Amino acid sequence: MRAMLGVVFAIAMAGVLASRPEAAPAAETVPQAITVVGCVERDAASRADIYKLVVKANGGSRIYRLSAGGNVDIPGALGRTVEVTGTVGANDVLTVQKMRTVSERCS
Repeated sequence: MRAMLGVVFAIAMAGVLASRPEAAPAAETVPQAITVVGCVERDAASRADIYKLVVKANGGSRIYRLSAGGNVDIPGALGRTVEVTGTVGANDVLTVQKMRTVSERCS
């Protein structure tokens, strides 16, 4: 009798689990392209060559960590004001798709 109840319970649970709708997959966020103008600096706190873009706006600034997304010479833009087009990912990493010099110096 006990074994039969176990089988009935297992069959009932299989039916309940099979009838539950599957959870929808989490919506993936598609990175949006942005264009910003700022100064390319080397991260002085890092031993590695990490470059950042400092964008000044509204009395404050926003800092993006730069990552080359193609054939972009980020080290060659060091100390310059540039216009960067790319996508922003986690931790404000800006993957650069296109970069052009606006000024030979940062202001």
